[in-house]
Amino acid sequence: MAEEIGRQETEANYSAALLELTQAQVKLGEALRHLQRLGINPPPPPHLRFRLTDERHGRTHKFEIGTGDLGFEGYISTGTYSDGSLGEIFITAEKKGTFVSGLLDAFAVLFSIALQSGVPLNVLTTKFKFTKFEPAGMSQNPEIGLAHSVLDYVMKWLDLKYKQEETE
Repeated sequence: MAEEIGRQETEANYSAALLELTQAQVKLGEALRHLQRLGINPPPPPHLRFRLTDERHGRTHKFEIGTGDLGFEGYISTGTYSDGSLGEIFITAEKKGTFVSGLLDAFAVLFSIALQSGVPLNVLTTKFKFTKFEPAGMSQNPEIGLAHSVLDYVMKWLDLKYKQEETE
């Protein structure tokens, strides 16, 4: 009984703090828009980055794009916050040490920092979906089909797995 009351208090405190943070963000946005209307274009305020805890839930997904010598195999690993929202990604190429694997590692770090800094997932996936570069081709995933690039595949997969959960 006491444990249940403690859990309810924690959830209520979390909800109240989240509401307060959201209201502060709205006020900050209004103030920045007012300054811009006055012709003042200040740099963005220092951001708050919400890192994930050391232990977190997530998924790992194996994917293949194309076939033969031009094919690409890799893994997408994700980490989520306690509410199930996406907080980080890792993109691992089966062939380590290649130029593409290095770029994918760097992209995943930047993508994760953006998520942890409050950039909505749909903003990021919309921006990077349909990027075109090799390797590209049909994927083994029937829900995705043609992947114009590794990033295109990853963004479509993230939309399938996490965007749906955000709207439920």
